[in-house]
Amino acid sequence: MRKLLILLLASVVALAAVAEDFDPLNADIEQNLTHPAVARKHSPAVKTGMSQLLRAIRALGFDASAVRDGEVVLVTIPASELFAPNAFTPKNAAITRLRPLMPYVKRSDNYKVIVAVHSDNTGDSFYNDSITVARADAIDDIMTRLNDGAETGVIPYGLGDDEPLAANISIEARRRNRRVEIYFVPTAGFIDKSRRRQN
Repeated sequence: MRKLLILLLASVVALAAVAEDFDPLNADIEQNLTHPAVARKHSPAVKTGMSQLLRAIRALGFDASAVRDGEVVLVTIPASELFAPNAFTPKNAAITRLRPLMPYVKRSDNYKVIVAVHSDNTGDSFYNDSITVARADAIDDIMTRLNDGAETGVIPYGLGDDEPLAANISIEARRRNRRVEIYFVPTAGFIDKSRRRQN
């Protein structure tokens, strides 16, 4: 029994060390979208807090939805609202479009913000990867400017044409696939605040 207890304790310590060593800037998007995990018993409280964020962002006129079983908020913006066709540089209107999200982007104590840019499959994969990486970085730059030059902690990803919403067989389908996704992932601090409110 004592040996089992020591093994369990060692496992808990190892998991805690892994959690502390998590580096969001060197993680892939899937890792960032699932970290930090929410304990099942705290999930209802986190979902309640994130549903408030979802309603607030929808009230600003954004297409927003709940993902990760309601624990993460996803904002989807057509790429054409922020970029001209084949452009790496954002339109002037991009600043106006993104500005209303900044109060939430600035809440790095509550939310980890992930920007994922997608393309359709027009052009080769290298080009599609390149343009989405450049666009993700450009959105990060806009948010930094809107934050008075201070880093926002935004984590940008250019995902090319790997995750289409629809088969690229029509103009409308390709338009849907060219999109910017902004994820608000609850931080450990937000999870802890939600847990304390629950008790």
